[in-house]
Amino acid sequence: MLHKQQHLTYNVKTGEFLRNFEYLAKYSEKAGVSISVRRRDKIIATLLAPAAVEEISDFVEKMELKHQTDQAENKRLKKEVAALRLRLNLKENLDK
Repeated sequence: MLHKQQHLTYNVKTGEFLRNFEYLAKYSEKAGVSISVRRRDKIIATLLAPAAVEEISDFVEKMELKHQTDQAENKRLKKEVAALRLRLNLKENLDK
């Protein structure tokens, strides 16, 4: 998800990040880009721009609401399935 949201990311090494943290944080905020901290070939941390944090927060809220509606729909469908099973059992018993 982050990869889709953040098209422009700057990579820095761990030592560079630690030495220049304040500058990188200000730059990330002003330019609206994220900064990835790398150790060898792996990303170990990501400093997100405020706009990215807001987008991610909105996305998470939207997904939580969708999850709640899906759970309510599943509950309704389970009740409907149980009722249909009972009707089927009654019909089978009456047909005998």
